[in-house]
Amino acid sequence: MVRLFARILTALAFTASALATLPTTTVYQSPAGLPFENIAVRASGALLLTSVYSPILYSLDATTGVLTDVVTVGNGATALLGITEYEKDTFAVVACQFDTATSEEIGGTAQIWSINLTGPKPVASEVSALPSTVVGANGISAIYGSSTVFVADSGSGTIFAVNMNGGTNSIALTAPALAPIGSLLGINGLKVHGSSLFFTNSAAGTFGFIPIPTSRTGAISTILSPTSIVTLGKLEDGAASSTHVYDDFAIDASGRAWVATHPGSITLFTPRGNTYTETDAIVGDRSDSNVFKVPTSAAFGRTTKDSSTLYVTTDGGQVIAVNTSGA
Repeated sequence: MVRLFARILTALAFTASALATLPTTTVYQSPAGLPFENIAVRASGALLLTSVYSPILYSLDATTGVLTDVVTVGNGATALLGITEYEKDTFAVVACQFDTATSEEIGGTAQIWSINLTGPKPVASEVSALPSTVVGANGISAIYGSSTVFVADSGSGTIFAVNMNGGTNSIALTAPALAPIGSLLGINGLKVHGSSLFFTNSAAGTFGFIPIPTSRTGAISTILSPTSIVTLGKLEDGAASSTHVYDDFAIDASGRAWVATHPGSITLFTPRGNTYTETDAIVGDRSDSNVFKVPTSAAFGRTTKDSSTLYVTTDGGQVIAVNTSGA
């Protein structure tokens, strides 16, 4: 989610232009244009979707295109943002109150909830209320199999560590490299991959990572070092603006990062030894929304049939499947 981006569709000029050639299929289009914010994929193949306009967690059958309600998050929440699986079929989700008039999160309302889908009925429970100073809780990613999830506060350039068992939260890192600039939000997407926490900073137009420290005994530290931040790439075609930023992203089995890029494309970062190569608009269009109506997040399928399929959510209420097997 990027401040000023919800509802920017009305300001876009839908002009014809050359599109990247990876095959795409529209899995779902919200009839009401409900903006989708984030996505997680269950082992069963079901797609879990969040929206800043709803406290409901949705499930989409990628085969039939049928959308259903899973569970409603309570305690005053009106929006759901980042979502991540931290234990088998158990997900952490960012909830908050959202001002639809300004398209901004209401400061001091951010909560982290657990959604347990292992039983016959979904169970939603509040785990942790983030500090009242948080004004832009956004991306979230878990160290899978542990109780730790990292949460981005896009409004302050801070990463929080939340213990999903005890409910405690603490600052893992605050740094200028993660900070917002003007009205553009800072750190946005988060993904734990290997021993690193990858991130996007929307305002700076950067993609990078932060090593997650471990002790000699293998214990994981939730204190991240600002001096260890590594920038892997930047927006190739100009500085970030109110209509052109990185949002959330997915990392595939080869370590490639597929970054949702406003207004309408996916940027691919491919590891090459100690560096990454950047492919702008590997799919979609860098200048308009002919394919993606403002992509917000992405995740890969988890079944044998769709493991190379990238599912992309958009601010225009789409879920688009991208066949990445040819990339």
